Amino acid sequence: MPLIPEGHERRRINRIMEAAISDFKLDLRGIGVLTEAASGYFATTPLLAALAGADPIFAVGRDSRYGSYEEIAREIEVWAEELKVGGRIIFQQGRPSLNQAKIDLVTNLGFVRPIDRSLLELLTSSAVVSLMWEPWEFRAEDIDIASCEHLGIPVLGTCETHPRLRTYDYLAFVAARLMLERGVEVFRSRIVIIGSDPFGSSIQKGLLEMSASEVALIRPDDGHVAELYARRASPADAVVIAEHRASEMVVGGARGIDPRELVRDGTVLVHICGNVDIESIRAFGLPIHPDPPAPYGKMTVTTDYAGPTPVIDLHAAGLKVGEIGVRNRRHGREAAESNVGAAASDLAIPVHFRTPAS
Repeated sequence: MPLIPEGHERRRINRIMEAAISDFKLDLRGIGVLTEAASGYFATTPLLAALAGADPIFAVGRDSRYGSYEEIAREIEVWAEELKVGGRIIFQQGRPSLNQAKIDLVTNLGFVRPIDRSLLELLTSSAVVSLMWEPWEFRAEDIDIASCEHLGIPVLGTCETHPRLRTYDYLAFVAARLMLERGVEVFRSRIVIIGSDPFGSSIQKGLLEMSASEVALIRPDDGHVAELYARRASPADAVVIAEHRASEMVVGGARGIDPRELVRDGTVLVHICGNVDIESIRAFGLPIHPDPPAPYGKMTVTTDYAGPTPVIDLHAAGLKVGEIGVRNRRHGREAAESNVGAAASDLAIPVHFRTPAS
């Protein structure tokens, strides 16, 4: 698979980007953007910013298991030239060096993180940090929230349940693809999902619509996962791990579902996110797909596993959230008022700062 979409696929992605910019009325003219230079469908983020008129655009990247920075940056620039926005993106390897450039909008994507005080201090007086997800997914190590508060920089999340997005609905298709890759048909299959909402219920609903014969949902908040699973009257064809809130071990270890039980029943184990004991899983010969699974707090696969649309739509929406915040601040509103103004769009979710008691 190429590092960056190409050929026929790229032409479809161009149409998806155009539709997202139009639907969200994304207009970044006069706004400086800092985002990432990444591979796969995530390569579209600086392109979206360029197509929407942002200037300047800094795209930072680094070598990773997905590919080399140099090759990814080169391929994105070729794509930008095809879209008639060549030369508009400034690529940098490693930590961003803004060189007094006026950056108003910072995305929280992987290669930009951590967003620390040294970076925040380089931003303009109208700057905002735009999260490409909802605030409940916030990780303290990603953004120095205390410095954002001290500097008066709003942090805005993106409403993933917005009717134009419906990001979580794609997770059912991610789960289905993983199961199909392991020989579970989904149609007429018995499936167990281990996952808190919104992930769990979104996957359950989608798989039922695909005519799975049973889709049981186990939420850690409902009780001990292993005990709830043991109450089943019949074996599951597949167990889908999609737990993004509770840190408890759900498969393996001392308290998770016993891998030997899944081995005995021939149950397929697929992993989107959640805490599993990979050592005991492997020790008892239980295959897990994909392998290796990501550690708790990270996703093994994201919605891009279903295709480019969920990524492009979410990132276009996140850029729109940032645009609203920046323009509000430029109209003289204070940081807190900018949060309220952006939230009124029904696309943005403000991150409320918590000042410790003195």
